[in-house]
Amino acid sequence: MANARKIKGSLTGLGLVMFAGGFLELELRGKTTRHLLTKVSHTLDSNSWQVKAEFE
Repeated sequence: MANARKIKGSLTGLGLVMFAGGFLELELRGKTTRHLLTKVSHTLDSNSWQVKAEFE
């Protein structure tokens, strides 16, 4: 299912593998929607691998 309502957002996570152009599936109230990842950045330091992503 495409993101017909154009929900946009961002997220931050630890140890996630994501890339721009990929898809993110979110579930809300029992419905799953598919969103395009438009921007992804990764940061690696001595404590963790962090990913920040934007989607629509």
